Amino acid sequence: MRRKLTCFTLLLCGIMASAGPKPDDSVQTTEPDTVNVTIDSLSIVEKYVQALQALVYQRDSTNIQDSLSSVKLNPYFFQLLSTPTLYNAPMKQELLQDDDTLSTDPQLRRLQAINKTLAGLYVSHPWLVSQTEANLKEQTAIREDVKEKIKSENNLSDKVSAGTLVPKVEEKIEVKTRRPNFWKLNGSTSLNFTQFYYSDNWAGGENRYTGQTTLNVSANYNDEKRLTWNNNLVMQLGFTTSKTDKRRAFRPTSNLLQYTTNAGLKAIKTWSYTAQVVIKTQVVPQYNPNTDEAVLDIFSPMTVTIAPGMSYTFAYGKKKKFTGNLNIAPLAYNIQYVQRDALVTRYGVRAGHHSAHSFGPNILINYAWPISKNVNWRSRIYWFSNLHLTSVDWQNTVVFTINKYLSSTLFVNPIFDDRSAQWKGKHGYLRMQENLALGLTYTFNK
Repeated sequence: MRRKLTCFTLLLCGIMASAGPKPDDSVQTTEPDTVNVTIDSLSIVEKYVQALQALVYQRDSTNIQDSLSSVKLNPYFFQLLSTPTLYNAPMKQELLQDDDTLSTDPQLRRLQAINKTLAGLYVSHPWLVSQTEANLKEQTAIREDVKEKIKSENNLSDKVSAGTLVPKVEEKIEVKTRRPNFWKLNGSTSLNFTQFYYSDNWAGGENRYTGQTTLNVSANYNDEKRLTWNNNLVMQLGFTTSKTDKRRAFRPTSNLLQYTTNAGLKAIKTWSYTAQVVIKTQVVPQYNPNTDEAVLDIFSPMTVTIAPGMSYTFAYGKKKKFTGNLNIAPLAYNIQYVQRDALVTRYGVRAGHHSAHSFGPNILINYAWPISKNVNWRSRIYWFSNLHLTSVDWQNTVVFTINKYLSSTLFVNPIFDDRSAQWKGKHGYLRMQENLALGLTYTFNK
C-alpha cells in the first residue's frame, strides 16, 4: 500500500510540474491573476482523473488475465454446449442403472452427471435433439481413438544386469492332480402317514391307519464328451390297517420296485447310441383278504426289458424348462419271470415254466416339467409290444412343495397290459392306481 501511494505521489507531482509555467531568470516574475489560477487548477484535476482511470483499467485488465490463465479448459462439457445430439452413453447408463458402481474418480462422476442431464433432455424435450452420435462420426466431428500400438524399444528384462526372473522357492512343492468327478447323485425320499377314525354311530367307514414311503435315487455319469451312464431306482411301499382281514394286520397299498440303467455313446448333437435295461417287480408279497393265497410277490412277476437303440435328449419351452429323454429300441428283448409256481399261469407264463420270452419294439420316455416354483411334474412312459401283446405303463408324480421338508404328492399310474386275462375288467385291460399324500420330504444333490 505504501509503495502504491509513493508511485501515485510521484505521478501527481509530475503532472503538476508539467502543468505550471517554467521559471525564467531573465524575466521578472509577477503574481498571476485569479482567472488564470482557476483554469490551471481545472486542467490539473482532469489530468489527475485520467491518470486514475488509466490505473484502474490497468488493474482490471491484469486481474482478468490472471483469472483466465488459471482456468483449465474441460472438453467433457462439449456434449452439453454443442447441438443437442442423441448419444449412446446416457441410454446405456440408464438401462444398466450402474450409478453406484462408478468409482470416486471426479472425471467419472462428471461423466455420470452429464449422462444424467442428457437422459433428462431426451425424455423432457426430445424435439430439440436433431442428430445422433452416428451422424457426428460420419461428419468426422468425433475423433476416433488412436489405435496405433506403442512399441517399446527396450525391455525391462534387458536392463537386469544379473540374476534371474525365475523365483527361487526353498520349500519343496508337491503338485497334486485331481480328476474331475463326472458322477452326480441326486434323489428324494418322503414319508406320509394318515389316520381314519369313525364313531360307532357313523354310517359306514372303518378305523384305519395308512402310511407310505417313497424313494427315488439317481446316479448319473457324464464325461461331457461322449460317454454317459444313467441309473435310477424307484421304490414305493405303502400299508394300511384293515379289520376285515382277520389274518393280517397290514395290507400293502403301494408295492413297487423299479430299476433303470442306460449307457450311452454320443452319436450326433442330442442323439446317442444306447443300451438300456429296465427291471420292475414288487417289494413285499400281497395276499387276498382272509386267505393265504398270494397274488403278488417279489420276483413274481418280474419284468426285464433289454433294449439297445438310440436316445434323444430334448428341452422345450420359452426357458427350456420342459426337459426329458426319449429312448427308442426297434428290437427289444422282454423277459416275464415268475418265481412262485402258483402264480406262473396268472402272468402269461406257460405251466411248467417260470419265464416267457418275447421280442418287439420298445419306447421309454422320461420327462420333467417345473410348472411353477412350488409345483413339479415328473413322468415316465414305458411301452413294449411283441406285435401280439402290448404293455403300457404311465407313471405321473406331481409334487406340491409347501416348504423345505413338507410337501404333498399326487401319484397317478394308469396301466394297460393284455398279457393276462385276470387284468381284464370293466374298462378292458386298463387299470388305474392313484394316491394323494401329505407328509415329510427330503431332497439331496451331490
